[in-house]
Amino acid sequence: MKNHISILLLFLIVINHSCQKDIGFGKIEFDYSQQLFIEGLLYPDETPKIYLSSSLPFFHEKVSPQELFAKNAIVELSGPGYSEILHPDSIFDKFRCRWNPFYSGEHLIKYGHSYQLRVTYEGQTYSASTTINQPRVNIASVQYTPDFYDVYGGHDGVILKVDDPIGIANHYRFQMDRIIDNTRKHAHVLDILTNNCTKEDEPFTVTDLVGPFLVMVHQMASVCK
Repeated sequence: MKNHISILLLFLIVINHSCQKDIGFGKIEFDYSQQLFIEGLLYPDETPKIYLSSSLPFFHEKVSPQELFAKNAIVELSGPGYSEILHPDSIFDKFRCRWNPFYSGEHLIKYGHSYQLRVTYEGQTYSASTTINQPRVNIASVQYTPDFYDVYGGHDGVILKVDDPIGIANHYRFQMDRIIDNTRKHAHVLDILTNNCTKEDEPFTVTDLVGPFLVMVHQMASVCK
């Protein structure tokens, strides 16, 4: 017992004599060329959403999606028999208390069709194409676990098993919708996020996109938040 008491007292002394010091970096000169990030997932029977954001230096004061949003871009999506200019839109994230802007369209994406994306921003033009022909896979099972440990520490999670087609090297990205309130913390922010835009015990939906994961034949993929 005496040994335990001595260790505890020594630990308390170390804490009491420890200190914290803020170190300023002063004025930092950036030799940096801004880049445009384009992200889009086309889902069958849903309208298109394309996210455009500008990259910034690491110590830049702008960090929110609204501040990084690439405004005044011309975003055109075309497919069989149609073409449309996507317009700026946004969804309010009640978990992080911020707006998430993107460019959205009105036409539903069709399975089996090919699409061409053309983005013009600040004198530069970017293009990409894709065909929506990925085979649908079956989710074999879904399991909830209260204790999952990864780089974010311990938290709850969801484990999914999928029947992966043999001979096809697929990448999977999962969407998980949850109803929570403002007492719930997110593993990605390590409990430092304060929710001040919802009322106490007010339920709201959180959508998490997890992945991509490379899944081998009949292998278990873990999806955790």
